Amino acid sequence: MDPKRLRMVYSQVGGRWYPIYQEGNKDEFWTPKPQFKFYPEVLTGGRNDAWPAPPEPKLMAALGEVCTRLIIADMVQDIIVKNMAAEEAVKKAHDAMVEVFKAGGANV
Repeated sequence: MDPKRLRMVYSQVGGRWYPIYQEGNKDEFWTPKPQFKFYPEVLTGGRNDAWPAPPEPKLMAALGEVCTRLIIADMVQDIIVKNMAAEEAVKKAHDAMVEVFKAGGANV
């Protein structure tokens, strides 16, 4: 967790993980890249997938299944690659998620 070591890790993974220390984003790796400019603002409002529900086991398992099945990624691909209307892609993803939640006994 040494900040110097973390700086090295962050640069080696190309920004996959954002600095955990408050001044970490002032490092030369982050400052010149415009794509990272909005990260601090995004992170202040970020929430766990389960939010606002408590992260109970069935819900977390269902969310894991949603991730494993690439439901959200498929929704984005449906819109961008397959030119599906956003409303249709969202409904398709929503229906798939409800199916996963119900199958796993998660409260929907």
